[in-house]
Amino acid sequence: MSFFVGQIPVEEWERRAAQEDLYAVFSKRWSPTDCQRVNQEQQAKIVQLLSPLENKDVLDVGCGIGRIAGPLSGLTRHVTAIDISEGMLQKARQTYQQPNLKFIQSSVDQMPFNDQVFDAVIAIFVLQHIIDESSFQTSLKNITRVLKPGAKF
Repeated sequence: MSFFVGQIPVEEWERRAAQEDLYAVFSKRWSPTDCQRVNQEQQAKIVQLLSPLENKDVLDVGCGIGRIAGPLSGLTRHVTAIDISEGMLQKARQTYQQPNLKFIQSSVDQMPFNDQVFDAVIAIFVLQHIIDESSFQTSLKNITRVLKPGAKF
């Protein structure tokens, strides 16, 4: 028996991108205060886990509206952020315009990067949305492929 039953369509993420702020990536069941609290907690935890960050190249997989990639870019050498939704990426590009931050439309199972180029990869609230078994396995292989030896995921 498989837990994988299909792929969430890109159209669903485009629909979510039209929603306001953090509701684009968090649950509508959460209050704005809950969304803000969880966002701040995640940002702080990621910085703690990846530190020191000053000379690192980081990949944010499924970056959504850039809520992690944007603030993280102020602490790292470079952040590359990918998402399958152009709508999410448009919001991210409007909000975050740092020179060491690049947003790219891509799925994690088809990432356009060379091997061993990132010091860290983050994928917050992402992997559970890859619900096709083949895509899930390919995604995990791609994440490990782009990590430098000794890098963090």
